[in-house]
Amino acid sequence: MNFEEVKKEISSLLSLSLSGQEIENPKVDCKRQWYNFNSEEDKSKFLKDSSSIANTVGLDGFIIIGYDEKNKTFFDAAFSDCGLRDTSDLNGIINKNVNRFYDISNHDIVYDGHKLSILHIPPSFDKPHVLTCYKNFKNGIPKEEKHRIFVRKGTSSDYATKYDLEFMYYDRKNVIPEYDISTSMNLDKMELYPNIYQNEIYGVRLQVKFTFENIGRRPIAIVLIDFQCSFDPPDEEINIEFTTGMLDPIIIHPNEMIDKEMKLDAKNFPVESFSFDMRDKFNSKRRHLQTQYLTLRASNNKVIKSELIRYI
Repeated sequence: MNFEEVKKEISSLLSLSLSGQEIENPKVDCKRQWYNFNSEEDKSKFLKDSSSIANTVGLDGFIIIGYDEKNKTFFDAAFSDCGLRDTSDLNGIINKNVNRFYDISNHDIVYDGHKLSILHIPPSFDKPHVLTCYKNFKNGIPKEEKHRIFVRKGTSSDYATKYDLEFMYYDRKNVIPEYDISTSMNLDKMELYPNIYQNEIYGVRLQVKFTFENIGRRPIAIVLIDFQCSFDPPDEEINIEFTTGMLDPIIIHPNEMIDKEMKLDAKNFPVESFSFDMRDKFNSKRRHLQTQYLTLRASNNKVIKSELIRYI
C-alpha cells in the first residue's frame, strides 16, 4: 500500500468507528498516544503489538496512534513524539529483538483536522516472528520470557497456540511468491568515494555490503541492481541513483542467504558536481537513509522490487 491507499483505508476505518460500529478487524489496533521508546516497557509493548499483527493471517495491518476507539476521541500524534530519530530506528528495534524481520512503516496523516500516526504492517511471508527475549512488565518489574510468539485474537494480543502456529505455517506455504528477495545492508559499511584514474575523477562509486535472501519459491540469478539513495531530511545534492551490472550473475537458491560486497556506480551523475565536501556529507548522513527498496533484474528479465532492511 502506498501513502494514499493507507490514508483511504484509515479514513474508512475511522468513519466506521465514529458511526458507532466496532472495527472488527483483528489486524487493526488503536493507541491513544505514541509508544515512548526511551521506556523499556513501552518498547516491549510495541514489539508485542506489532509482531502480533505481523503474525496474524490476513491483509494489511495498522496501529492507529492518536485515536481512542472506546471513547471515540482524538489526541494529536506525530512520529516526533516517540523519541526516535527517524523511521529506520523502528526497523533497528525489530532487528535487535525479533528473529525474522517484518516490514513496518509510519505515515503521519490528518483526518478531519486531527493529526494521527499510522503504523502500517503489510502481510508477512515469513511468519512466525519470534521475540527472542520479551520483557513482560508486572507492576513496573520486568520478567524476561524467551522466544515468545504473539498473535492478534479479537482486539488484543495473546500468546500463540499450537493451532495458531499451524495456521501461520499453512498461510506462509500458500502465500510464498514465485520470486522474492529480501535485502539487508549495514549502513556503517556504506561509503561514497570518487573513482580516480591517473589523478582524474571520472566517476562516483558507492561501496556497500548487501545480504540477499531468497524468500521466494524459485532460484534467482541477479544480473543488475539499481539503488536510489534518498535521505530524511531530503537533500537533493546527495540523492543519487546507483547501478551495477554483473558479468557473473549472483545466483541465490530458495531459502538461501548470500553476503556480497559490491561497488555500485553513480547513474547519470555529472562528475563535475562531485566534491569531497559532498562525499563527507553523504557519508555522515548514511544513517538517515530512507530508501525502502532495491530494484533487481534477473537473468530471465524478471524485475523484482527487493525490500531493503537497513541496520547499524
